[in-house]
Amino acid sequence: MIPHDQHLLIEERAYAFDHNYVYYSLVSGEPFLLQESMFYYFDGKKLSLHLIELQHGKCRKDLESIMFTLRTRFDPEIIVIWGPDPMERVPHPDDWTCKILAESGPYSRDMSLNLKSFNPKNIQNLKEANDYARLNGIEIQIDRNPQMTAEHILLLRRMIHRNKPDIFDRIFYAAMGSWLPYSNHILFDARLNDKLMGFVVLDLTLSTLPMMIIGAYEHRPPVFSDLLYDAVIRYCRDRGFEKLVFGHSYGKGLFEYKRKWGECDVQPGVWEIMLSRPDADFGKNTHPWLARNLAKQRFRSVPW
Repeated sequence: MIPHDQHLLIEERAYAFDHNYVYYSLVSGEPFLLQESMFYYFDGKKLSLHLIELQHGKCRKDLESIMFTLRTRFDPEIIVIWGPDPMERVPHPDDWTCKILAESGPYSRDMSLNLKSFNPKNIQNLKEANDYARLNGIEIQIDRNPQMTAEHILLLRRMIHRNKPDIFDRIFYAAMGSWLPYSNHILFDARLNDKLMGFVVLDLTLSTLPMMIIGAYEHRPPVFSDLLYDAVIRYCRDRGFEKLVFGHSYGKGLFEYKRKWGECDVQPGVWEIMLSRPDADFGKNTHPWLARNLAKQRFRSVPW
Protein backbone atom coordinates (compact mmCIF):
# COMPACT_ATOMS: atom_id res chain seq x y z
CA MET A 1 0.00 0.00 0.00
CA ILE A 2 1.24 3.51 -0.77
CA PRO A 3 1.88 5.37 2.52
CA HIS A 4 0.12 8.65 3.05
CA ASP A 5 3.40 10.59 3.16
CA GLN A 6 4.12 9.57 -0.43
CA HIS A 7 0.96 11.16 -1.85
CA LEU A 8 2.89 14.24 -2.96
CA LEU A 9 5.23 12.21 -5.16
CA ILE A 10 2.35 11.00 -7.32
CA GLU A 11 0.60 14.38 -7.21
CA GLU A 12 3.72 16.08 -8.55
CA ARG A 13 5.08 13.50 -10.97
CA ALA A 14 2.37 11.14 -12.21
CA TYR A 15 1.81 11.43 -15.94
CA ALA A 16 -1.97 11.49 -15.51
CA PHE A 17 -3.35 14.47 -13.62
CA ASP A 18 -6.55 12.65 -12.75
CA HIS A 19 -4.87 9.55 -11.35
CA ASN A 20 -6.37 9.29 -7.91
CA TYR A 21 -4.78 5.96 -7.17
CA VAL A 22 -6.78 5.51 -3.97
CA TYR A 23 -10.03 5.60 -5.93
CA TYR A 24 -8.70 3.44 -8.74
CA SER A 25 -7.77 0.79 -6.19
CA LEU A 26 -11.49 0.02 -5.81
CA VAL A 27 -11.57 -1.35 -9.35
CA SER A 28 -7.94 -2.28 -10.02
CA GLY A 29 -6.59 -3.80 -6.79
CA GLU A 30 -4.17 -2.67 -4.13
CA PRO A 31 -1.83 0.19 -5.17
CA PHE A 32 1.91 0.06 -4.51
CA LEU A 33 4.71 2.53 -5.21
CA LEU A 34 7.88 1.08 -6.74
CA GLN A 35 11.27 2.82 -6.80
CA GLU A 36 9.57 6.21 -6.89
CA SER A 37 9.33 5.83 -10.66
CA MET A 38 6.11 3.87 -11.08
CA PHE A 39 3.18 2.53 -9.16
CA TYR A 40 1.16 -0.58 -9.81
CA TYR A 41 -2.05 -2.44 -9.01
CA PHE A 42 -2.63 -6.16 -8.76
CA ASP A 43 -6.14 -7.61 -8.63
CA GLY A 44 -5.30 -11.32 -8.60
CA LYS A 45 -5.09 -11.75 -12.38
CA LYS A 46 -4.09 -8.46 -13.94
CA LEU A 47 -1.01 -6.40 -13.04
CA SER A 48 -1.19 -2.72 -14.09
CA LEU A 49 2.05 -0.71 -14.19
CA HIS A 50 1.87 3.10 -14.37
CA LEU A 51 5.06 4.96 -15.26
CA ILE A 52 5.61 8.23 -13.43
CA GLU A 53 8.46 9.87 -15.33
CA LEU A 54 7.55 11.94 -18.37
CA GLN A 55 10.98 11.72 -19.93
CA HIS A 56 13.03 8.68 -20.85
CA GLY A 57 14.75 7.76 -17.63
CA LYS A 58 15.32 5.22 -14.93
CA CYS A 59 11.86 3.61 -14.91
CA ARG A 60 12.14 2.83 -18.64
CA LYS A 61 15.71 1.59 -18.38
CA ASP A 62 14.80 -0.73 -15.53
CA LEU A 63 11.44 -1.79 -16.94
CA GLU A 64 12.59 -5.21 -18.14
CA SER A 65 14.08 -6.22 -14.78
CA ILE A 66 11.12 -4.72 -12.90
CA MET A 67 8.64 -6.67 -15.00
CA PHE A 68 10.60 -9.90 -14.47
CA THR A 69 10.59 -9.34 -10.69
CA LEU A 70 6.87 -8.56 -10.55
CA ARG A 71 5.97 -11.39 -12.91
CA THR A 72 7.83 -13.83 -10.68
CA ARG A 73 6.30 -12.42 -7.51
CA PHE A 74 2.65 -12.26 -8.62
CA ASP A 75 2.40 -14.70 -11.55
CA PRO A 76 -0.21 -12.53 -13.35
CA GLU A 77 -2.10 -13.63 -16.44
CA ILE A 78 -1.92 -10.16 -17.96
CA ILE A 79 0.38 -7.17 -17.54
CA VAL A 80 -0.75 -3.74 -18.74
CA ILE A 81 1.76 -0.89 -18.95
CA TRP A 82 0.55 2.70 -19.04
CA GLY A 83 2.98 5.40 -20.04
CA PRO A 84 3.40 8.69 -21.87
CA ASP A 85 3.71 8.97 -25.63
CA PRO A 86 5.91 7.86 -27.30
CA MET A 87 6.24 4.42 -25.77
CA GLU A 88 8.13 1.50 -27.27
CA ARG A 89 7.03 -2.11 -27.29
CA VAL A 90 8.33 -3.66 -24.12
CA PRO A 91 10.35 -6.89 -23.75
CA HIS A 92 8.34 -9.96 -22.86
CA PRO A 93 8.72 -13.77 -22.79
CA ASP A 94 8.63 -15.43 -26.20
CA ASP A 95 5.38 -17.27 -25.50
CA TRP A 96 3.53 -14.16 -24.29
CA THR A 97 1.47 -11.94 -26.63
CA CYS A 98 2.11 -8.21 -26.87
CA LYS A 99 -0.63 -5.83 -28.03
CA ILE A 100 -0.96 -2.07 -28.13
CA LEU A 101 -4.37 -1.38 -26.61
CA ALA A 102 -4.37 2.39 -26.98
CA GLU A 103 -2.22 5.00 -28.65
CA SER A 104 -2.42 8.69 -27.89
CA GLY A 105 -4.79 10.95 -29.78
CA PRO A 106 -4.91 14.74 -30.06
CA TYR A 107 -7.89 15.14 -27.70
CA SER A 108 -7.71 12.08 -25.45
CA ARG A 109 -5.77 13.81 -22.69
CA ASP A 110 -5.85 14.46 -18.96
CA MET A 111 -6.30 18.14 -18.17
CA SER A 112 -5.95 20.46 -15.19
CA LEU A 113 -6.83 24.13 -14.86
CA ASN A 114 -4.34 26.71 -13.57
CA LEU A 115 -6.73 28.47 -11.22
CA LYS A 116 -4.99 31.87 -11.33
CA SER A 117 -5.83 32.09 -15.02
CA PHE A 118 -9.59 31.86 -14.41
CA ASN A 119 -11.38 35.09 -15.33
CA PRO A 120 -15.18 34.79 -15.39
CA LYS A 121 -15.47 37.79 -17.71
CA ASN A 122 -13.65 35.83 -20.43
CA ILE A 123 -15.69 32.62 -20.20
CA GLN A 124 -17.99 32.13 -23.16
CA ASN A 125 -21.69 31.76 -22.20
CA LEU A 126 -21.03 32.03 -18.45
CA LYS A 127 -22.79 35.40 -18.03
CA GLU A 128 -25.81 34.07 -19.90
CA ALA A 129 -25.88 30.95 -17.70
CA ASN A 130 -25.70 33.03 -14.52
CA ASP A 131 -28.44 35.38 -15.78
CA TYR A 132 -30.66 32.39 -16.56
CA ALA A 133 -29.99 30.93 -13.12
CA ARG A 134 -30.89 34.19 -11.38
CA LEU A 135 -34.12 34.66 -13.36
CA ASN A 136 -35.26 31.06 -12.92
CA GLY A 137 -34.28 30.40 -9.32
CA ILE A 138 -31.52 27.85 -10.01
CA GLU A 139 -29.46 27.21 -6.89
CA ILE A 140 -26.02 25.66 -6.49
CA GLN A 141 -25.89 23.77 -3.20
CA ILE A 142 -22.58 22.70 -1.67
CA ASP A 143 -22.41 19.86 0.84
CA ARG A 144 -19.33 18.30 2.42
CA ASN A 145 -19.00 14.50 2.52
CA PRO A 146 -22.61 13.57 1.69
CA GLN A 147 -23.78 10.34 0.11
CA MET A 148 -25.25 10.07 -3.37
CA THR A 149 -29.03 9.80 -3.37
CA ALA A 150 -31.44 8.10 -5.75
CA GLU A 151 -31.70 11.46 -7.56
CA HIS A 152 -27.97 11.47 -8.30
CA ILE A 153 -28.00 7.86 -9.47
CA LEU A 154 -30.95 8.42 -11.81
CA LEU A 155 -29.33 11.53 -13.29
CA LEU A 156 -26.10 9.61 -13.82
CA ARG A 157 -28.06 6.78 -15.40
CA ARG A 158 -29.63 9.17 -17.91
CA MET A 159 -26.20 10.54 -18.80
CA ILE A 160 -24.88 7.01 -19.31
CA HIS A 161 -27.84 6.23 -21.57
CA ARG A 162 -27.11 9.35 -23.68
CA ASN A 163 -23.34 9.04 -23.91
CA LYS A 164 -22.95 5.23 -23.92
CA PRO A 165 -19.56 5.12 -22.15
CA ASP A 166 -17.41 2.01 -22.26
CA ILE A 167 -17.46 -0.60 -19.53
CA PHE A 168 -14.45 0.81 -17.67
CA ASP A 169 -16.17 4.18 -17.26
CA ARG A 170 -19.33 2.41 -16.10
CA ILE A 171 -17.32 0.56 -13.48
CA PHE A 172 -15.66 3.82 -12.49
CA TYR A 173 -19.14 5.23 -11.88
CA ALA A 174 -20.25 2.08 -10.08
CA ALA A 175 -17.39 2.35 -7.61
CA MET A 176 -18.50 5.82 -6.54
CA GLY A 177 -21.02 4.47 -4.04
CA SER A 178 -18.28 2.54 -2.25
CA TRP A 179 -15.87 5.45 -2.40
CA LEU A 180 -17.93 8.28 -0.89
CA PRO A 181 -18.30 6.94 2.68
CA TYR A 182 -14.51 6.94 3.11
CA SER A 183 -13.34 9.87 1.01
CA ASN A 184 -12.86 13.57 1.59
CA HIS A 185 -15.17 15.13 -0.98
CA ILE A 186 -17.54 17.98 -1.74
CA LEU A 187 -20.83 17.51 -3.60
CA PHE A 188 -22.07 20.38 -5.77
CA ASP A 189 -25.76 20.17 -6.75
CA ALA A 190 -27.58 22.35 -9.29
CA ARG A 191 -31.32 22.51 -8.53
CA LEU A 192 -34.22 24.03 -10.42
CA ASN A 193 -37.44 24.20 -8.39
CA ASP A 194 -35.79 21.72 -6.00
CA LYS A 195 -35.24 19.22 -8.84
CA LEU A 196 -31.69 17.97 -9.28
CA MET A 197 -30.44 19.08 -12.71
CA GLY A 198 -26.73 18.43 -12.35
CA PHE A 199 -24.00 17.55 -9.89
CA VAL A 200 -20.22 17.33 -9.55
CA VAL A 201 -18.20 15.36 -6.99
CA LEU A 202 -15.01 17.25 -6.08
CA ASP A 203 -12.49 14.88 -4.51
CA LEU A 204 -9.98 16.27 -2.01
CA THR A 205 -8.17 13.06 -1.07
CA LEU A 206 -4.85 14.28 -2.50
CA SER A 207 -4.00 17.31 -0.40
CA THR A 208 -2.72 19.64 -3.14
CA LEU A 209 -4.72 18.38 -6.10
CA PRO A 210 -8.53 18.75 -6.02
CA MET A 211 -10.19 16.61 -8.69
CA MET A 212 -13.56 16.79 -10.41
CA ILE A 213 -13.93 13.06 -10.17
CA ILE A 214 -17.44 12.63 -11.56
CA GLY A 215 -20.32 14.76 -12.81
CA ALA A 216 -23.65 14.52 -14.62
CA TYR A 217 -25.90 17.21 -16.07
CA GLU A 218 -29.22 17.64 -17.81
CA HIS A 219 -28.70 19.08 -21.30
CA ARG A 220 -31.82 21.23 -21.38
CA PRO A 221 -31.57 24.07 -20.65
CA PRO A 222 -27.85 24.00 -21.52
CA VAL A 223 -26.58 25.91 -18.48
CA PHE A 224 -25.94 23.41 -15.71
CA SER A 225 -22.42 22.28 -16.63
CA ASP A 226 -21.32 25.94 -16.86
CA LEU A 227 -22.89 26.78 -13.50
CA LEU A 228 -21.31 23.79 -11.78
CA TYR A 229 -17.85 24.24 -13.32
CA ASP A 230 -17.97 27.89 -12.25
CA ALA A 231 -18.94 26.94 -8.67
CA VAL A 232 -16.23 24.28 -8.36
CA ILE A 233 -13.53 26.57 -9.80
CA ARG A 234 -14.44 29.42 -7.43
CA TYR A 235 -14.51 27.07 -4.46
CA CYS A 236 -11.00 25.78 -5.18
CA ARG A 237 -9.54 29.18 -6.05
CA ASP A 238 -10.96 30.82 -2.93
CA ARG A 239 -9.29 28.15 -0.78
CA GLY A 240 -5.84 28.75 -2.20
CA PHE A 241 -5.44 25.77 -4.53
CA GLU A 242 -3.24 26.34 -7.56
CA LYS A 243 -4.70 23.63 -9.81
CA LEU A 244 -8.01 21.91 -10.36
CA VAL A 245 -8.00 18.55 -12.13
CA PHE A 246 -10.64 18.39 -14.86
CA GLY A 247 -10.00 14.74 -15.62
CA HIS A 248 -9.90 13.07 -19.00
CA SER A 249 -11.26 14.43 -22.27
CA TYR A 250 -12.38 11.83 -24.79
CA GLY A 251 -13.01 14.02 -27.82
CA LYS A 252 -12.60 17.45 -29.33
CA GLY A 253 -15.82 18.87 -27.89
CA LEU A 254 -14.99 18.05 -24.28
CA PHE A 255 -11.35 19.03 -24.79
CA GLU A 256 -12.31 22.49 -26.07
CA TYR A 257 -14.98 22.90 -23.38
CA LYS A 258 -12.45 22.38 -20.61
CA ARG A 259 -9.95 24.73 -22.24
CA LYS A 260 -12.43 27.59 -22.26
CA TRP A 261 -12.09 28.00 -18.49
CA GLY A 262 -8.50 29.28 -18.59
CA GLU A 263 -4.96 28.04 -19.02
CA CYS A 264 -4.91 24.25 -18.88
CA ASP A 265 -2.03 21.87 -18.37
CA VAL A 266 -2.50 19.04 -20.84
CA GLN A 267 -0.64 15.80 -20.29
CA PRO A 268 1.24 14.06 -23.09
CA GLY A 269 -0.75 11.39 -24.86
CA VAL A 270 -0.87 8.03 -23.12
CA TRP A 271 -0.10 4.61 -24.57
CA GLU A 272 -1.44 1.38 -23.13
CA ILE A 273 0.41 -1.86 -23.89
CA MET A 274 -0.80 -5.30 -22.88
CA LEU A 275 1.23 -8.47 -22.37
CA SER A 276 -0.79 -11.66 -21.96
CA ARG A 277 0.24 -15.15 -20.98
CA PRO A 278 -0.68 -17.91 -23.49
CA ASP A 279 -3.06 -19.49 -20.98
CA ALA A 280 -4.78 -16.22 -20.03
CA ASP A 281 -8.44 -17.16 -19.89
CA PHE A 282 -9.89 -13.78 -20.81
CA GLY A 283 -7.85 -12.85 -23.87
CA LYS A 284 -8.08 -9.19 -24.74
CA ASN A 285 -10.45 -8.51 -21.84
CA THR A 286 -8.26 -6.37 -19.61
CA HIS A 287 -11.09 -4.82 -17.63
CA PRO A 288 -10.83 -4.69 -13.84
CA TRP A 289 -12.02 -7.55 -11.68
CA LEU A 290 -15.53 -6.13 -11.31
CA ALA A 291 -15.97 -6.07 -15.09
CA ARG A 292 -14.75 -9.62 -15.43
CA ASN A 293 -17.20 -10.75 -12.77
CA LEU A 294 -20.01 -8.95 -14.55
CA ALA A 295 -19.03 -10.58 -17.83
CA LYS A 296 -19.03 -14.02 -16.23
CA GLN A 297 -22.54 -13.37 -14.96
CA ARG A 298 -23.57 -12.40 -18.50
CA PHE A 299 -24.46 -8.82 -17.62
CA ARG A 300 -24.35 -6.54 -20.64
CA SER A 301 -23.33 -3.53 -18.56
CA VAL A 302 -23.09 -2.32 -15.02
CA PRO A 303 -26.70 -2.56 -13.74
CA TRP A 304 -27.55 1.04 -12.86
